[in-house]
Amino acid sequence: MRYLKLLSLMLSVITISGCSILQGEKLLAPESFGLTPVTLSIYVEAGADKATRIRLRESMEKAEGAIRMAYGGVASRPTVNACITEECYESFGGGRGSLAKVYGKHILLSPRALNWHFLAHEWSHAEMSTRLTFFAWKLMPQWFDEGVAVAISEAPEHSESHWQFLVATHVPRPTREELQTLKSLKQWLDAIHKYEKWGQVLIIGI
Repeated sequence: MRYLKLLSLMLSVITISGCSILQGEKLLAPESFGLTPVTLSIYVEAGADKATRIRLRESMEKAEGAIRMAYGGVASRPTVNACITEECYESFGGGRGSLAKVYGKHILLSPRALNWHFLAHEWSHAEMSTRLTFFAWKLMPQWFDEGVAVAISEAPEHSESHWQFLVATHVPRPTREELQTLKSLKQWLDAIHKYEKWGQVLIIGI
């Protein structure tokens, strides 16, 4: 079952762009680039309505609970930066094909990822890097880091039913052996690009 979820992640993570490190230095000063504070750790694009601000606070609380449950506590306190337009997301380094990014302790959400699932996923990466030494973090296989994030997020894209959809539609997918060779971020991203042409099919099938 764990293997199936990892394979499902490998294919559907095209929408997350591998949680790659983005060129998002602007996230260090979000208010200088069009974001406004919701709380001390949440910023949202100016113009966001009250319902969006409430949803972000609720998502933050639920994501924190998921991190606490999985890790036994919360060591990281990432700043969440949420965009309500694609232009905003791209201006902070988000690609058109991705949904969310993490840059150190700064999480960037696209307007298509304003929920606790994507927030918890990216938070898991921040939590993992906080708990490990730099060298331990560099040695950790990328598939493991992504797998933990998937398990914590409970995203529908990584569910058993979605996996069955992938199998039923004969979507090309990596073998178990190939998956376990993806130890570096570069290898992970290269594999994503390898299967990228089937990404839109997976999104439609969600």
